Amino acid sequence: MNLPEQTISLSACNDIPPEQEILSLQQQRQEGHARLFRLLELMRLTGRALDKMREEESELGEGIRRMNRVLSPIRKLPADVIGEIFTAYMEPLDIFATSTVSEDSLHPRS
Repeated sequence: MNLPEQTISLSACNDIPPEQEILSLQQQRQEGHARLFRLLELMRLTGRALDKMREEESELGEGIRRMNRVLSPIRKLPADVIGEIFTAYMEPLDIFATSTVSEDSLHPRS
């Protein structure tokens, strides 16, 4: 809201403004209140719309993640192949049973 220089200077003192200035300020104040009310209402409505968009974004993201899991190439592998992969991965851990290396010695100390 752009105020005339005279209004700004009058707000810094206790002088009585001219009658024409009073009428102008009262009208500007009324228009300012109306504009502020419209702005606050628009902000409220925009906030609701933004909340709905965030909710939709979350739902879409979750749906896409679920579809990615269903469409994952690993699903095309037969269960016995997946079992072999995990078995091959787990076999090196057997060295702890016959080795002098302990699992604790592999972790750095803080």
